Amino acid sequence: MPEPHTLTEQQLKSELKAAWKKHEKVAREEMGPLLYWLRDKLRAQGSRNDIHDKDRGFGAWVEDNLDISRRTADRWADDYAVKAGLKAASTSGQVSKSDEELYEEILANHQGKQQIAFNTWVPTSVHVQFQKALTTLQSKFGVKNKKEALVRGVIYAATTIDRSSGKVVGRVSLRKHSRTAKSHSQLRARKRTITRG
Repeated sequence: MPEPHTLTEQQLKSELKAAWKKHEKVAREEMGPLLYWLRDKLRAQGSRNDIHDKDRGFGAWVEDNLDISRRTADRWADDYAVKAGLKAASTSGQVSKSDEELYEEILANHQGKQQIAFNTWVPTSVHVQFQKALTTLQSKFGVKNKKEALVRGVIYAATTIDRSSGKVVGRVSLRKHSRTAKSHSQLRARKRTITRG
């Protein structure tokens, strides 16, 4: 393999994918049996201790100690169990995929689209206002999907602000803007009255 600093971005990505596939295969084969039996023992212990979530110990341990997701750990354990005859193969016909393959599949399914990710904490009073506003947007646009209503509402609000304020889209409060406009017109009216007098 050539020196990494001489490779293009695409070549680096290809090399990383190849290295990951090689190491994932080795890790899966070595860790699969260990994960399966650890999960089995923790499940048995959980059922003896009356723990409501019998998989809590396994999932928590994986997330705290390994650099793989809980889903990947379960998949590797299940692959081992099927190969060892401890578990019947899945009848869904779905082939086990690596995290990378699943990610590529998600991107392919949404080709030509961009994701809008948004998560924030607000005071309860603001949350109540937001829920009411969202219901209003769903009604206005005739959509049941809250995310679609939110996207349409943001675009609609920005377009409306853009039209009404001379392309100043960055205003936070419409009330403040309308009060300012109103007070300017009141000042002009007073000025005319004083000038006439």
